Amino acid sequence: IGERDGGNERNLILRASTGGSAATLAAQVGIVAVDLAFDASQRLVRLLRGEIFVDSRADPRPFRVATAEARLHAGAARFNVRQEMAATRVAVLAGRVELSPLHGRGRWLESGESVRLGADGEARRLAFDGLPDAWTRGMLMADRMPLAEVLAELARYRRGLLRCDPQLARLAVSGAYPLLDLRRTLGMLQATYPLKVRGVTDYWISLVPA
Repeated sequence: IGERDGGNERNLILRASTGGSAATLAAQVGIVAVDLAFDASQRLVRLLRGEIFVDSRADPRPFRVATAEARLHAGAARFNVRQEMAATRVAVLAGRVELSPLHGRGRWLESGESVRLGADGEARRLAFDGLPDAWTRGMLMADRMPLAEVLAELARYRRGLLRCDPQLARLAVSGAYPLLDLRRTLGMLQATYPLKVRGVTDYWISLVPA
């Protein structure tokens, strides 16, 4: 039901389309896990680990996404869902999505809203960067993102250790970076910011002050 993008199985983006709805799933070094249940009565995705982008078209059956912290319900909508450690992150690009925490009061999320729902049922509003689905095109869009967060995003698509010196952790990074071409991305960072890439091995890469 899908097609694979990326240079190898470690850098995999799977695109699936079923029952008039499209869903894009990011495989993060073998830790993405979903369970699809599409039949005459429902369109359900159980997101166990990883991240999905949903483009749900109008259908008598609502589109549902179940995570460890919540249930999401949508009609015609485009939204991104990430299962984090003890939290669910949701960003709505178009339409509206009903967020029903397992603990706490539910609410509707409108287009342009992004929240992070913790295990306590509290939804904390996040800044909406307008491109939460950039990963589906293999890109990381950074707007004054701390370098440590940039590396954490890149690390989701590779094996091994990717770290930076504590002095660089809060360095504000902006730009568009390819997620699936680490060598190119690190070269771009090194050319733009006061840092050097130090590779101990292919699986252990450090960024240190220049």
